[in-house]
Amino acid sequence: LSFMNVLLPPALFSIEGLASAYTRSLPLNKKLIILSKTIITTTTFIASLVVIFTLSLYLAADFRPFLILGSIHAFAIASGNMLELVLLTEKFWKEGFTIGNIYARLSTYIVIIIPGALVTFSPIMIAFVAYAQSQSLVVPAFLTAALIEFGIMTAVVATRK
Repeated sequence: LSFMNVLLPPALFSIEGLASAYTRSLPLNKKLIILSKTIITTTTFIASLVVIFTLSLYLAADFRPFLILGSIHAFAIASGNMLELVLLTEKFWKEGFTIGNIYARLSTYIVIIIPGALVTFSPIMIAFVAYAQSQSLVVPAFLTAALIEFGIMTAVVATRK
């Protein structure tokens, strides 16, 4: 689910196709575009957590660890999405290109997806390292890493006009 969410911001831009050329003429600023698309992609991830919660109730299974870690990971997903969207909007505003087909500009999207994936998955890697030290450190390390990323990316987005 996390990897799917890493692919969503470029896909949202790609879906707009020619409409993206008109976006610059609208009274939309970078911050609004970034925040709105981040909300859409993060809501998609949160909806998957709701489905898992519903399944856990239906199956009488204990999915609490997945729900707890998934809820924390939502901050990392939002951070990765914000980073991708910052990169996309910067490229779009500077070059003024029409986003178009994702496959026609695959090299552009790869350069944007890799940093987003690193931001999204780094709290998971930190949690694995914490697990090697002590199992009790997993959730605090995961939460701390995700919140730090979220704070940094929120500050970066806040500086956009």
